[in-house]
Amino acid sequence: MCGIAGIYGSSPANRATEVLRMVESLEHRGPDDAGVAAFNPGSGSGGVLSRAQCEQPYKAYLGHRRLSIIDLQGSRQPLSNEDGTVWVTFNGEIYNYKELANFLTGKGHVLRNHGDTEVLVHLWEEFAEDMVHKLNGMFAFAIYDVKRDTLFLARDRFGEKPLYYYVGEDCLAFASELHAFWHLSSFSPIVDDLAMGEYLRHGYVPSPLTIYKNCYSLPAGHTARVSKTFDSIEVSRYWHPQMGAQRSFDSEEFSDLLNNAVKSRLIADVESGVFLSGGVDSTTVALSAASLSREPVRTYTISNNAYIGLEDESLIASNTSKVIGSRHRDIQVDARLGELSEKLARHYGQPFADYSFVPTYLVAKAAREDVKVALSGDGGDEVFFGYNRYGLERYYAALGTVPYGIRCAIANLVKTLPCGANLKRGIDFVASAGRLETKGNNRSHMFHEFWQNKAFMPGFSERLSKGGFHSESIHHRYHEACTGPRDSRWPEIDQCMYLPDDILTKVDIASMASSLECRAPLLDHRLVEYVNGLQVSDKVKDGTTKLPLRNYVREKAPELYFSKQKTGFSIPLAKWLRGELREWAYSKLFDDSGLVERFIRREFIQQIWKEHQSGQVDHAMRIWLLVSIRNWEYQMNLVTSRERFVTLDSSVFV
Repeated sequence: MCGIAGIYGSSPANRATEVLRMVESLEHRGPDDAGVAAFNPGSGSGGVLSRAQCEQPYKAYLGHRRLSIIDLQGSRQPLSNEDGTVWVTFNGEIYNYKELANFLTGKGHVLRNHGDTEVLVHLWEEFAEDMVHKLNGMFAFAIYDVKRDTLFLARDRFGEKPLYYYVGEDCLAFASELHAFWHLSSFSPIVDDLAMGEYLRHGYVPSPLTIYKNCYSLPAGHTARVSKTFDSIEVSRYWHPQMGAQRSFDSEEFSDLLNNAVKSRLIADVESGVFLSGGVDSTTVALSAASLSREPVRTYTISNNAYIGLEDESLIASNTSKVIGSRHRDIQVDARLGELSEKLARHYGQPFADYSFVPTYLVAKAAREDVKVALSGDGGDEVFFGYNRYGLERYYAALGTVPYGIRCAIANLVKTLPCGANLKRGIDFVASAGRLETKGNNRSHMFHEFWQNKAFMPGFSERLSKGGFHSESIHHRYHEACTGPRDSRWPEIDQCMYLPDDILTKVDIASMASSLECRAPLLDHRLVEYVNGLQVSDKVKDGTTKLPLRNYVREKAPELYFSKQKTGFSIPLAKWLRGELREWAYSKLFDDSGLVERFIRREFIQQIWKEHQSGQVDHAMRIWLLVSIRNWEYQMNLVTSRERFVTLDSSVFV
């Protein structure tokens, strides 16, 4: 697990200082080692930079920050093949690297290290772009082929590892985190209106967009190739999580796939642990890990107290730890949502409103005191049909047959009535309903169409309409998804969009902010392909979700079996915005003007603040969306407004 960055230019130039800025900004992702390499095509010149070489012009630069997990003393990056004609900077883990190394050795390749990185340069020699099909793992990497003058970028199937790229006039830059681009002198943080609109209705910016113009997120399961003249970027999809009723459930086959996935993710030359909540996802992973480990596994749970009002699953997790014999820690959390959200806004590099990144960060920070690797249950909801909203589709569709104007009139009427909170929440349920292919663009607690019409500045709305905002995003994904049953479309969309762009982005950034590698066994692509091929009734039946996981727990540890729905690490945001966070949030929204006012009417912000404080309507997420924009804007201005300078005495140089 590491941080990567680099620049590929249209012609040679001295970009060493800029690459250094980017690499140093990613130190938290790799505090153990660093390196920068630079190359000119064809001539064979270049390699790992020394201080003396930093003034020379090069066409391609690769940078790296390392968190040592495997082959602790070797595999320094950027790393090359035998003759230095193919180089890689790599973030992630290749779980089948030993099998690949044996294959490559049999083909005559000479491997000088004992880690997983080196197989990548030799796989490129054998298979070029098709190499990604050979990999089982989580990865984001950049390969530069000196002879072909080609830069190749790749991201893993589910997007566990992030990879962003910025296209300037004379270069392409890439990095593991968006804020690395803030350190480029040529980078202009111009907001993309379409991306802002997507953020306001989803709470995150879906790939391939980022909040910045000319800056993109390489989508999960995609590669990109840039060659020679720098006149085109070829982005290609190599994997897609398709659903289909192709097989019947077999408990033995499922158990083998699951245990193999967990076993491969326990491979490390450092200590590892497991994030353990009270849900069946992480319980399954912990149970499997305990059965495969020679020593007691370490488990970590967020624990609450009455003051902050978190949904407390620590008692269930504690009982699980006793059954599996783990070394367990409860991490008590404090009410520091404001403080930590400001800090982490820099790491996300763009507006990001999934505030569960705070407990995720806290449990990762505590686990990092003991271990460098943690396994999680991420992906369980999307793969095993765990979300309650999947069962509400027919209600949304039925309400969607009512003309939009009538639904808005009902919502506006309910909004004025002196009724209870539950009925008030019905405003969003009614107003956000619609055809299934558009429902995902109208998440009830975000800025769905009902609120967009009230909130968005006229110019912003016009620009969004011209950009196709009201017809794209979920709409095209819905029609692209699924040759199988209709009730499999939303889980497939979530695996392609919500999972990589929200859940996995949240976990990667929150964990790597503490230099902790997080691995998700439930996203092993072989396991997911098996589960995606099952009948829907094999995954959910009579309101009970995640049947394969529940059956696994029941079989392996009957005393742990439970039917309770997981509540997760929830935070009482609505309550806090009326209490502990009220003054802080108010200052974010009203003390200074900024980007928010370019998109949202100020009188609307005042209105929802007043309504929320009175308890009339729960606007917590809409307020938080705007606060998150403020946090990001502050962090960006903090970096881009100061002198961006890294001395050439940096420890990155050999």
